[in-house]
Amino acid sequence: MAAASYPIPAKGSCWPTIRFWSPRIPRCRFAIDPASNGFVPQDAIHAGTDVDGTPLYVCSAIFAGVNHPGKLHPSFGGCNISYAGVEHTISSYLVFRPNWLGIPKFDFPAGIDSNGAQLHVCRAFFGGSLYPGKTQESWKTCNFGLAGKEEMVTTYEILSN
Repeated sequence: MAAASYPIPAKGSCWPTIRFWSPRIPRCRFAIDPASNGFVPQDAIHAGTDVDGTPLYVCSAIFAGVNHPGKLHPSFGGCNISYAGVEHTISSYLVFRPNWLGIPKFDFPAGIDSNGAQLHVCRAFFGGSLYPGKTQESWKTCNFGLAGKEEMVTTYEILSN
């Protein structure tokens, strides 16, 4: 059975079937990106590990006229979904990733600091690598531990709802 074609959402758009989604006010915890032929974006959601240690990422593909969630790794050449007792590889698919914002929008608290302020997840490039960290609404930095000390980077993104 051949895969169905469907309109590809814009890169970084919200998953259009999320309840209460509105084109004017996209509110979602995840963004989606169209991809093909096994491509996995750097920040794809790591959702599991295969028996050989291969990391598996979240994808979704149209097959038999409906959307199926599946697993993704570059070696698969596409999004692997199961249907009617068989695993199928779909070469054009959508990849789920966190909704990271480069502008401050502190709507997804992930902890509480010792002063009672909410902590939020951030990420920043430092020394050629991308590191997750923490920030507060009053801070101007993304703070993370590296080599036994705290680094504070002023250019960063915030995980948003």
